[in-house]
Amino acid sequence: MNTIMNGWFSEICPMWPGMALSVEIEELIYSKKSKFQQIDLYMTKTYGKMLVLDNIIQLTERDEFAYHEMMTHVPLFAHPNPERVLVVGGGDGGILREVARHDCVGQIDWCEIDPAVIEVARRFLPTMAKGFDDPRVRLHMEDGKKFVDDHKQSYDVIIVDSSDPIGPGKALFELPFYKALKASLKQGGIVATQGESFFIHTECVNNLTTITRQLFPVQAYSYMLVPSYPGGHLGICLASLGPEVKKPARPISTGMQQTLDYYSPEIHQASFVLPHFMTKGSNPDISPFPAKGEPCGQGSSVEVKIVQSANPLEIMALYRDAGWWKKEYDSDTSFLDTLVAGSTCFAAAFDRGTMVGMGRALSDGVSDAYIQDMVILRQYRKQGIGRRIIQALIHCLTEKKIDWIGLIATPGNQGFYAGMGFKPMEGHTPFVFKGAPEQIDHGSEE
Repeated sequence: MNTIMNGWFSEICPMWPGMALSVEIEELIYSKKSKFQQIDLYMTKTYGKMLVLDNIIQLTERDEFAYHEMMTHVPLFAHPNPERVLVVGGGDGGILREVARHDCVGQIDWCEIDPAVIEVARRFLPTMAKGFDDPRVRLHMEDGKKFVDDHKQSYDVIIVDSSDPIGPGKALFELPFYKALKASLKQGGIVATQGESFFIHTECVNNLTTITRQLFPVQAYSYMLVPSYPGGHLGICLASLGPEVKKPARPISTGMQQTLDYYSPEIHQASFVLPHFMTKGSNPDISPFPAKGEPCGQGSSVEVKIVQSANPLEIMALYRDAGWWKKEYDSDTSFLDTLVAGSTCFAAAFDRGTMVGMGRALSDGVSDAYIQDMVILRQYRKQGIGRRIIQALIHCLTEKKIDWIGLIATPGNQGFYAGMGFKPMEGHTPFVFKGAPEQIDHGSEE
């Protein structure tokens, strides 16, 4: 989730609890919800344009080259002769731009599920989108997992430019997908996947390296520095059916090297040299840090409780995710500071310290109460969290001897609330004030 306060975009996510990445912005260039995700493009003060999908930063113009060059050239130069390459994801075009620098590649299959991301890149990110137009590129608009399942022994190199393992993206970090990747490689093939941060996603890195070690004869973990990603760096999980991946198998031409800003043969080898805490355990490729909760993404670690205070930035992020935030709120966010205190009961759901859902109740404190502002982050829905929030609020209110509890159900949610004991109010119609009429018929007052 994200917040915008005083001109700063802050990225808050349960995957990096207790911290946020903030970038100063100048304007919102584009904002639209596609069939698959919310797409936002900002102009930042110092990092150029910034692409954000479902409130998570995907890239900035200032440092995108670091990620795209390393994700591409480490696996491609590790292969002695990559002719067929598959790119899964990467709708911004940055990976394609880098793959196209390799003359030995004869075919580039590109599988992207969301055409709206491609259109945004074409319109606003031309330095990356130029990779779309290489004649070797063949676009397949479909689910990446299904595409991989359907193409056995087809590719020399597969690059998975995935989002974080939250919601639908979680499947791309699990064993079945890696089995499919292995089956899709030719003999001697190499796969490279987005490998998160070994500092703040330790359990996810552990999970990925364990999976690849089980399936592939060669496995390694590399990383690059990217200031606009949480932790300031990001990893690459590499696996091979034969070639060594820690050293280039082919030389890089002088001409090509001059076009690059991050990758070189020296940085290729250096990127596999990990901090001591990553290698001092019994497993030479992974951190000894204990796992926290699920291997990747959200799991059963969500806690629901009644709270007396909450982080205003996290409340703002929930409002934005629900579509309740209005532009005029940006100029004065002080109401957030008193939102919890002004509630009779305020229930919040936390995943490892980060608020991912909320609901509150207002009451006269004597006879009746109304539950409102029920919201769960989209990637946490359909996990029973909303039911637990309602139950917490009901328990809080009944403890206060309040015996009449009402709410207004949005279309499609009537069954959910009916299953929790709520019944329609027969003979009553809800009204909302839309402005005082010029004349009021006082004769019909109750």
